[in-house]
Amino acid sequence: MQNGVCFDAKCSAFWCKTQGEMVLNAVQFAAKRKALRINIR
Repeated sequence: MQNGVCFDAKCSAFWCKTQGEMVLNAVQFAAKRKALRINIR
């Protein structure tokens, strides 16, 4: 995380939202891959 990029509340809220969506997408993708691996067995 870089310092001094954006200090206002709107920007930090947007950053948190986009980071949260990226994390959720990664978790869902990992869960799908895990489910596929289980199904193959």
